[in-house]
Amino acid sequence: MLKRTLVIELAVGKMTVFFPLIKEIKFWLAKYRDSNKYSEYENLISQWRPLLQGKNHRIEEGYGQNILFITGYGLGAHYYTLEPILMQALKQRGAKVSSLICGQSLPACEFNTNGNNEPRVRFQQRNGLLKSTITSRCNLCNGNSREVLRELDIDIVTIGNYLSQDDYIVAKNLVKHVDLKNFRNFEFDDIAVGEEAFASILRATFKGEVGESKSEDYLKKRYLIAGILTSKAYFRAFSKLKPKKIICIHGVYQIHGLAVKVAKKLGIPIDVIGSGGIRKNTIIACHGQTYHHQLINEDNAIWSEARLTESQVLKTLKYAKDKRNSGSGVDYTSYHPNPIEDSSALLSALNISKEDTIIAAYTNVIWDAQVVYSSNVFNDIFDWLWTTIDTIATNKKIILVIRIHPAETKGGVPTRQPMLAEIQKRYPTLPENVKIIPPSSDLSSYTLASMAKANIIYGTKMGLEIALMKSPLIIAGETFSRNKGYGYDVTSKKKYIEILKDLNAFVGNINIEKCYDKALKYAHYFYFRRMLDLPLKDENLNFKKTTKLNFSELNSLDPGNSEALDTICNGILKNTEFYLK
Repeated sequence: MLKRTLVIELAVGKMTVFFPLIKEIKFWLAKYRDSNKYSEYENLISQWRPLLQGKNHRIEEGYGQNILFITGYGLGAHYYTLEPILMQALKQRGAKVSSLICGQSLPACEFNTNGNNEPRVRFQQRNGLLKSTITSRCNLCNGNSREVLRELDIDIVTIGNYLSQDDYIVAKNLVKHVDLKNFRNFEFDDIAVGEEAFASILRATFKGEVGESKSEDYLKKRYLIAGILTSKAYFRAFSKLKPKKIICIHGVYQIHGLAVKVAKKLGIPIDVIGSGGIRKNTIIACHGQTYHHQLINEDNAIWSEARLTESQVLKTLKYAKDKRNSGSGVDYTSYHPNPIEDSSALLSALNISKEDTIIAAYTNVIWDAQVVYSSNVFNDIFDWLWTTIDTIATNKKIILVIRIHPAETKGGVPTRQPMLAEIQKRYPTLPENVKIIPPSSDLSSYTLASMAKANIIYGTKMGLEIALMKSPLIIAGETFSRNKGYGYDVTSKKKYIEILKDLNAFVGNINIEKCYDKALKYAHYFYFRRMLDLPLKDENLNFKKTTKLNFSELNSLDPGNSEALDTICNGILKNTEFYLK
């Protein structure tokens, strides 16, 4: 037995030696095949150049405000379409705009496990053999960042400007003493570095868990080192540059999550801009925190007391209908470009009858935006799903249909930890009354929602659309639908299990018209007041090549020409709210 084990380990070890070589070959093949893959940056610069050759306006109001952007996504043209518009608009309102970029200063980030190869990447983890290949993503990110920012004449500083070689040594020594089993709780200078390291590893590996294998422990150390360095640099940069306001994207993960945390500790206002928008060519902006938190906690009085006009109601319902039937036409992404909406086709595919009582559960991509929520009663999405399956399995009068998020296979949000595989691992034989719609299926999630006696979501954004269909909604995890009143917010696991065991009593107590009224008001607010339109036009949803700046002169960015742009800039410069009145 021992001899066999040694032979296996030797064979695996020899195979591992070839991994970087295989990756090196794949890298060069991909580079040759996709030589124009990042030409969207050149396309973007070519659109800005003639605009910037004209007169650059400056308005005295707000003059001198030092606005610092934390630019950390040189691999995503989505953000380099958004940021330059905002930077230029702020300059035309008199602000002094600068950008803090990584500048190849870190060993890892949420998009790159290899970083700048300092410390040197573990052999088995390398994405190639040559240093130029190992650091290729870092090189590309840095180059793209600098090119776009230089074109707009934005002052650039780097994280590396605020770090010394001793900082790297100290960070590595600190991490040696961290209990890696509890790395998520690690703090440095009262900054929750471990929290962002955990989220960043999930984002970089496209998995929903971080285990205790050698390769995973290696990543924990690398990301903790990167987090310590990032925090140190932010403390020094923010203190020296003294920005009036800091702007970042998304507000979670290492680059921007730590920026939010450090800014708050130093008492410097920070705004999170650029993510959360669903409707095409829009963004959501928030003061002081990621939209994941703010949309849950903001004051409902902002929207709940509104009296919608008939045209506003029709506009909202039309958009909701378009989302269900042709999301690719109105949203950034559509996971059902060719939905099968026939209810009989759904029943046939699942081998159930129309007389059966259905309860539907909708998963989300496991790793996506794993941020900490104090009110979550489940440990994670698995705890929720296993609880749901185990409870429903005892009630043969109910059919549980699990709709796995189509993003797993239909682009946009890839995963290396498919939910179906996790379910099959936990339940080699599924209970007879549990059915699964795989992510690749074109069966419409909305058709399922209309047929279900109740619908349960964990973290998906679909809850609002379900409520607009006048279908009972149970919110088990954290999503912006929580605390709105159009769904039932799960506050204890015990109560959740009681609801599943007596579904008829629960549904019977729901005032569906009242829920619908709240959903309609919130939908209008969320879709058309909270999502702010930008003057750009994207034709292929991926901000590549076909991204168009929807203006022909810089005057278009001046105050008074775009209500949404004014709302964003006033929010930054005057600290007003980031929604249309």
